[in-house]
Amino acid sequence: MQAEYLLFNLIVIIGPFVAGFFPRTRYVHMWPQVFGAALIVLVPYIIWDIQVTGRHWWFNELYTMDWRLLGLPPGEWLFFITVPFSCLYIWHMLPESWSEFRVDARIWRLVLFVLLPLSFVLWLSGKEYSALAALAMGLTPIVDLLLKTHIFKQIKILVFIPTVVGLTFIFNTWLTWRPVVLYGVEYQLDVRLGTIPLEDFFYGMSHLCYCAIVFEWLKKRKD
Repeated sequence: MQAEYLLFNLIVIIGPFVAGFFPRTRYVHMWPQVFGAALIVLVPYIIWDIQVTGRHWWFNELYTMDWRLLGLPPGEWLFFITVPFSCLYIWHMLPESWSEFRVDARIWRLVLFVLLPLSFVLWLSGKEYSALAALAMGLTPIVDLLLKTHIFKQIKILVFIPTVVGLTFIFNTWLTWRPVVLYGVEYQLDVRLGTIPLEDFFYGMSHLCYCAIVFEWLKKRKD
């Protein structure tokens, strides 16, 4: 079914969309910041997507619409809206009191100093997707520091990231098992968890961490 990628996006967003109208969630009141964050982070990730589609990955025409915008099917464009919308609902609903608990910053310095050199080594070895995914995740603590959002100091991040990983495993299994998305294995380590390339987890985590960072930054500007 060519509309399957569109159906994927509908399933991803429907629960948080409906729940957002419940008074206790107050999520609907955060939609300007939610969509603002999704659209800001969309820009570099769409550029990345456009540049590598046809090499690092491509889209199965059996499950995507025929027409393309800048080489990407409509479902792929919607992916960068529906997934942040739903995952920022999770971030928003984590207890605000958890923000008072702090994570040792040395954990994220370790992430930074491991992933950035690793990305350089991977790039030199021709594993371009692996390198870019490691680089994207490795830069998240720097962006968090520059924008003074401090999400990596909050205990919430230790719940948010495993939740994102779990959801990635569920929903990316759909995309990679059908497969809606196919990969050029020469650009990755070709290590898979089920049907999902390892790099997809770093891609997804980085994307949604940036969304959480920008979401918190927009909230601070609003206040």
